[in-house]
Amino acid sequence: MKTVKGFTILEIIVALTLVAILASIFVQHMSTPLIKSSEPLIRLNETFEINQVVENITSVIRERDKNNTLDLSVLNDEISNGDYNGPNGVICSAAFLDYRNRLIDPPPLIDTNGDTIYETQLSATPPTDFLLVTASKNNQSIKVLFVEDE
Repeated sequence: MKTVKGFTILEIIVALTLVAILASIFVQHMSTPLIKSSEPLIRLNETFEINQVVENITSVIRERDKNNTLDLSVLNDEISNGDYNGPNGVICSAAFLDYRNRLIDPPPLIDTNGDTIYETQLSATPPTDFLLVTASKNNQSIKVLFVEDE
C-alpha cells in the first residue's frame, strides 16, 4: 500500500476559511485605532498653524504700536481682505466691538455664541475699541481680543 503525504483539498479549504475568518475579525478590531491614531496629531498640527497666524497678527500689532502707527480699523480691513489667512486653510475674521462710555459697572462683552470674551474692569481710562480676531481651521479656532486706547 502506498503512503500519501500532504493535505487534501478539503483540508486546505477549511484551513483557509478559518484563517480568513480570523483575519477579518482581527482587521475589524485593529483598523479603527490604527486609522484614528493620526487624528490627535492632525488636530495638534492645525492648532500650531492657527497659532502661527495669530502670532503673525500679534507681531504686526506690536510693531505698529511701537512705531505709533497702530490703527485697528486698518488691521480690520486687512484681515477682512484675507491678508492674514494662513497658507494651509487657516481663515481669519475680525469684528469691532465698540465699548464707549461704559464707565459705571460695565457688563462683560459677549460674542455671538454667547461666550464671555472679556470681563470688563473699571479703570480711569477704559479702552474704547476692541477688535475681536478669530483664526479658525476645521473645527478649531482661536479668538484674540486686541485693544486700542485713545
